Amino acid sequence: MIDNGQLEHLARRLGDEEARRIDPEATARAVLRRLREAPRPGRWWRRPAVLRVAAAAVILLAGAVGLERVLSRGAGPDPSYPILVELADLGADDLAEVLDSLVFEAPVSELVSGGLGALSEAQLREILAVMDGD
Repeated sequence: MIDNGQLEHLARRLGDEEARRIDPEATARAVLRRLREAPRPGRWWRRPAVLRVAAAAVILLAGAVGLERVLSRGAGPDPSYPILVELADLGADDLAEVLDSLVFEAPVSELVSGGLGALSEAQLREILAVMDGD
């Protein structure tokens, strides 16, 4: 790039009269104005069509990943399947024995042995207090 000193030296070579007519600041402003007005070559990735295609590809990719996650979540084997197969072979007495083996003691079971309908209001409040942990 030519600085002001070099520009003036060149102007002197052309002649003093021509040098007085040349205004370096005005010339620089005119060059900058033309450069700003001239269309810049756009980058290929800044073009609207390319951006739209890239956005569509991202959306499709995100949708495919989401769909794969949703479909694979339900595709796994049922963890209770082996237990259900074993229980299918049991008779009524065997099933009753299995159910009896699953019974556990809870503090509420002593108060509810006759059913909830037979309890008084005080007994129901006591049950609720035991269930709340009070």
